[in-house]
Amino acid sequence: MRKKRVLILGGGISGLSAAHFLSKIEYHITLLEKEKRLGGWIATEKEGDFLFEKGPHTIRLEADTCLELIKDLGLEKEVIYADPLVAKRYLWSEGLLRQLPSHPFSFLFSPLMKGVIPALFHEYKTPPVSQEDESVYAFITRRFGSKIADNLIEPWLLGIFAGDIKSLSANICLPLWKKFEQEYGSVVKGFFKREKKPKPLLFSFKEGIETLIHRMQAKISGELILDERVEEISIYSDKVSVKGTTKVWEADELISSLPPFEMKRLFASLDSEISSLFGKIESSTIVSAHLGFNKKIHLPKGFGYLVPSKEKESISGVLFDSQIFPEQNFGRDLTRLTVMMGGVMQKEVETLTENECLQRAMMSIEKHLHTKETPSVIKINKANSALPQFKIGHEKIINQLEQALNVRFPQIKIIGNYFRGASLSECIRRAKSASDYF
Repeated sequence: MRKKRVLILGGGISGLSAAHFLSKIEYHITLLEKEKRLGGWIATEKEGDFLFEKGPHTIRLEADTCLELIKDLGLEKEVIYADPLVAKRYLWSEGLLRQLPSHPFSFLFSPLMKGVIPALFHEYKTPPVSQEDESVYAFITRRFGSKIADNLIEPWLLGIFAGDIKSLSANICLPLWKKFEQEYGSVVKGFFKREKKPKPLLFSFKEGIETLIHRMQAKISGELILDERVEEISIYSDKVSVKGTTKVWEADELISSLPPFEMKRLFASLDSEISSLFGKIESSTIVSAHLGFNKKIHLPKGFGYLVPSKEKESISGVLFDSQIFPEQNFGRDLTRLTVMMGGVMQKEVETLTENECLQRAMMSIEKHLHTKETPSVIKINKANSALPQFKIGHEKIINQLEQALNVRFPQIKIIGNYFRGASLSECIRRAKSASDYF
């Protein structure tokens, strides 16, 4: 009996995870990747004693699927957890780095928390409103007030989604908070009444997150074809056909992890309505400046800091890499920093040169961290259209997409970072779900 053939488009974390889970079943798997390497935005770079993550820096252990994948790959002994000190986070506010409260006492006396207690009482007494979707800004302002939205929520979500909270969907970006409002009548009540669970741990691997990619690449039983761009998709009653750079590939089923703009192009000749839906999903560009110093730079203990857009600075935040995962410091007395910029609020970075991005980074850390030290290692990485923007109505677009595909193209399943969260854990979970369908 012939094995069912499954074609997977895209060799990032989503496509590789789907290939991994499917390879545990008796399927003939072929994966097509347009680049000369696998991993997508995940890329760990080492130079001398310095290790930098060009893409995601951490994985949040928040789903059983993550654990299953790590065990499948035999990576348990390679896992390292973020230093407990990273619980401390900072905000650049009114010309100073200020620590965000990490316990009740500091919460009461932190200048960042001015007005928070009255806002919590206001939220507790504010009746719920039932509506299909609204912006994060509208939701937070309605329940807590505009100061909480501007001073705390905006920089927090800017660091996650690189988007504007006045257009980001509360349903997607704050699903738990929205759920608490509907179930308990208040977000505050929800946090008090919810089932208490341990806070998800942040982890990586001793040699960086790309370890996950290398191990999957070695263990997947199937064809992994690199440097093969998808030019066209054709659907027949008994098969799916994909025209690539070098040949035409055929399969019984297709899983695509390609980004929305690529799916828009590929569906233009298949189904204009589905193509249009893909076209409604926007993405933003992120630039990271990785700086390695051959000495200890005086840093506050913690994960790093975020910069609210109201501060009118040229960066969105800094990660203290050498403190997050000290096990990845391969030399003594070194400091690793990643300076983040870009996103919807700093679109101009899309046109900046590497030198201009470096100048932004150096001027910012001199101002914020009071250091004029020259880095020994410099890496500038621009991730074009890397982060999907979960705007108001995004959930509706995804539901329409999935429904249309299920009815008109049941042979095609879509996965990736643009559904209901862009985290690596969510990408792995959705890939597992797609493989379970088969």
